[in-house]
Amino acid sequence: ILHLDSAMLMDGKLYAAHSNYPQWPMTSSIEIFDAETMAHIGTHRFDIQRGSLTWADWHDGHWWMTFANYDRMLGLGKTPYGHKANTVMVKFTKDYRPVQSWTLPKTILDRFEDMSNSGGSWGPDGYLYLTGHDPAELYRMRLPKAGSVLELVDIIPMNIRGQGIAWDRSQPGVIYGIIRATAKERAEGGGHKVTVFRLVEKP
Repeated sequence: ILHLDSAMLMDGKLYAAHSNYPQWPMTSSIEIFDAETMAHIGTHRFDIQRGSLTWADWHDGHWWMTFANYDRMLGLGKTPYGHKANTVMVKFTKDYRPVQSWTLPKTILDRFEDMSNSGGSWGPDGYLYLTGHDPAELYRMRLPKAGSVLELVDIIPMNIRGQGIAWDRSQPGVIYGIIRATAKERAEGGGHKVTVFRLVEKP
């Protein structure tokens, strides 16, 4: 296990997005854990393609995942790690066969600066919610009626520092986020924090 990002809980199993960030070439997998014991019980590896997997969610009978790419200069050659414009969200079948894919609009790519999309979760209102690596905000998105670029509905300020998010499917309307501790905060004994918000009313 090298780089775990977002995760989602379903049927007693925790499905975690995993990649080899910041190594090259990019490789990704879904790592599966027993939610009660946290024992590692399975994995699904993706081909060397698309980018670094940062989040996965189950919605409407399909898997939805984003493979992030970055403008941050990394590696011996100090080149962009995939170019963030190549970030893509992919819809998969239950057995991980790709069905369709979308790119992200420039409006939110610009807000990511040299990083990319870190978190994603489908809300009880039918919208997709995304986060960046650092910004204290959520991006409410929807699928386009035509074309291959996700549509931005609005930007919601939130007390987070980017990273993963997850809607609580047992309490519709409740979403969890993360305040990632800075190096200075960790040196002073601080740690990461989980934040909880009610964003939409129970349908």
